[in-house]
Amino acid sequence: MTILIEIACSVSQEKPAQVTIEAFCKETGDLLIGRRVNEETHEVLLVVQLLQTVSVGRHTTVLSHALQQGVIASFRYMSSDLVKISFDPSRDLQEQMHDFPLRPGESWLPAIHNPHQAYVCLSRPLMLTEQAAWLLKRQLEWAFI
Repeated sequence: MTILIEIACSVSQEKPAQVTIEAFCKETGDLLIGRRVNEETHEVLLVVQLLQTVSVGRHTTVLSHALQQGVIASFRYMSSDLVKISFDPSRDLQEQMHDFPLRPGESWLPAIHNPHQAYVCLSRPLMLTEQAAWLLKRQLEWAFI
């Protein structure tokens, strides 16, 4: 299981939020891995992968301050099994991912630093047969993180 932090902010606050998060990740060695925009709410979800659980307290302090300052709207910790998938660069990522079979409570998000990769947050340590078959059928590169 991987510990993740989901950080929500308004579209207008995305740049300052991302700068704050990237600076702190540089200090702790953690990684800002994903970004998803919710067009309906005009919010951005940024996801950080914690590489060391000792940084949880440090992140909480910085994120609580950013929350008080209005830079972010919310944050939450979650644990998930994480799968990174690399896609065909000649096709739209959203289009390729649209029919990936997710269980309730599972989600996916585009990688923030590579427009041809996505992360799937699995609720259990093993993929469903349908999920593995989906990946194999498309002959995609993927790996558990």
